[in-house]
Amino acid sequence: MWDCCIPAGRRARACWAEHRERAHALQDRPVYKTDLSDGQWALIEPVIAAWKAAHPSDSGHQALYGMREIVNALLCQARTGCQWDLLPHDPPSRGAVMYYFTKWRDDGTDQTIHDPLRRQVREKARRKADPSPVVLDTQRSAPGAKQARIR
Repeated sequence: MWDCCIPAGRRARACWAEHRERAHALQDRPVYKTDLSDGQWALIEPVIAAWKAAHPSDSGHQALYGMREIVNALLCQARTGCQWDLLPHDPPSRGAVMYYFTKWRDDGTDQTIHDPLRRQVREKARRKADPSPVVLDTQRSAPGAKQARIR
């Protein structure tokens, strides 16, 4: 993502300026149906802030994109099922979204983020916050019984 900014000098400064402008433009983007509400963001922001505190940047640079935008892009991808390369252009770059997706998937943060949102949806529907366990009963045919053929 930042390969274009590595060379020192005027080109690198222009490239950084372009990235900053893009980040500021994100603040004025249209709202999508998959975006987090303020209430949902309030539920998961502490989880993300704790994760960020425990995982400081190796390079020491500040994040270009807000974490809410990263989560919004992940929700858009999950809800629509679109390919990563086909994410809308106004969310953060595909590389930034994929970075957090893989990190959070691998360390379980994605489930930690998902749990309070699931509880909120269930409580709003007047259901128990945590789903009850389900027992599945499988039916087996008797040994030697003929199986019905499906054509």
